[in-house]
Amino acid sequence: TIAMSEVVNLAEKVSAIDDYGDKIKSIEVQKVNYWLKAFNGPEGQTLTAGVLSVANPDGTDLKVIATMENVVLEDLLNNKTELPVNADGINKLADRIKNPPHNFSFSLTGTVDEEPLDFTVAFEFEVKMVANPL
Repeated sequence: TIAMSEVVNLAEKVSAIDDYGDKIKSIEVQKVNYWLKAFNGPEGQTLTAGVLSVANPDGTDLKVIATMENVVLEDLLNNKTELPVNADGINKLADRIKNPPHNFSFSLTGTVDEEPLDFTVAFEFEVKMVANPL
């Protein structure tokens, strides 16, 4: 079983958010990619079901960004793969990015077909931000 979560404060991590955060007019999440940076599991180990979600920093108002099914983990090693996204989750993420304090909680939950489970996953979000710097 997989259960990971992390609170992200974009104002601390992204200089454009820190510089223009109160002047953002729109945020559009254009693409979500994921891949494994490291994998030390059994050959053919499969993520049978996975859910990437976004929520308020305290975990409330959870929305699904994407779901994954029957993914062979080793196939993702250093192999960026685009995730099909759910509009509710993408809209929630865009709203949390756009509005102060520009923070949110990510979570990844799921199940695998066999253990032990040992991998490092990365997610990449391509986002278009429009801000009025004046």
